[in-house]
Amino acid sequence: MGFNPLNLVKLKDKYHTFKEDHPEMSEFAKALNKHALVEGTVLEIRATNPEGKVLKHEITLTDNDVEFVKTLIGNKKKKEKE
Repeated sequence: MGFNPLNLVKLKDKYHTFKEDHPEMSEFAKALNKHALVEGTVLEIRATNPEGKVLKHEITLTDNDVEFVKTLIGNKKKKEKE
């Protein structure tokens, strides 16, 4: 399975549409990055479909998770000096 660079363009377009449709998510992401993107933070994802079925999952962030997310958002993790 190969990587199609055009998918990045499509993803960028979809991302901009999502930001326009849900502007509050950008502020939430900024607050998460500033106050809670640290090892030990518990993230809960919850979805309720139109019929009322609830799906829920929790994860506790590890150092690797934090580093991955910060890489995705372009915020390089500052390593502590040993």
